Amino acid sequence: MTIIPDNWRELAWKTAIYDCASDAVAYFVPELHADMDTSKEIIPMTPWKFLREKVGQKALDSLVFLDVPMRGGGVICGLFIIGGQIENANDFMKRAAITYYLLCAERPFDTVSQFILYTGDSENVNVFEMNMLGPMIKVEFRTFHLLSQDVEELRRDQRAFARLLYAGRMAHESGDDLTLREKYARELLVMADGNCYDDAQRKVILEFSQRIFRLSDPNISEDLKAAYDKRTQSLKALNIRSPKKAVGGKPGRGRSRKRTT
Repeated sequence: MTIIPDNWRELAWKTAIYDCASDAVAYFVPELHADMDTSKEIIPMTPWKFLREKVGQKALDSLVFLDVPMRGGGVICGLFIIGGQIENANDFMKRAAITYYLLCAERPFDTVSQFILYTGDSENVNVFEMNMLGPMIKVEFRTFHLLSQDVEELRRDQRAFARLLYAGRMAHESGDDLTLREKYARELLVMADGNCYDDAQRKVILEFSQRIFRLSDPNISEDLKAAYDKRTQSLKALNIRSPKKAVGGKPGRGRSRKRTT
């Protein structure tokens, strides 16, 4: 029996953002993407031991660390925090604020930008405030509500990351309804074959759909599982790289850092 962790949604989004980093930055922070050095790769960063000790492995599972190369040299440390469905909004924002301060302390000479990718129902998740009987701490984040975007707009939007957002939204809407999950999983299978995507993007869309629609569920139709497996295996056979590189650039060496999850 397969045991599914309670933070499986966060892990699915984390993997998709790492595998599709340039598309994620372009979608959520277009002004940052516009100033990227497209001759170099976005580099996934390894969570430091001190951060693991401070916030714990489960919290790290919902964090995406990226070094984004900028024109003129230097990098911006981009931190995406994903969550909201397995903890209350105040605890989530407190964790986001603590993580931001810890990262700033570790990278004092770099620009650290943090973004919230929220999957919960609360609307007020862009500001964290705490009165400590003296100092008042207030942190305001740029927050994206992954489950509140217009479904029809997402369906029409052919950008690769919009396809992931559409899949995530429809998986949420489907819940445990097996018929709906299969219906939208089949729709994503067709969408991924659109001629506006390269093979690397198709691979990310299909693998994310497998995770977010929980196609490992033994109750899922065998023909649907087989269709996804056949398509993803054919893409893996091409030995393609995930589309982490900034759009339009040549492969750069970057810095070698092993990503840990």
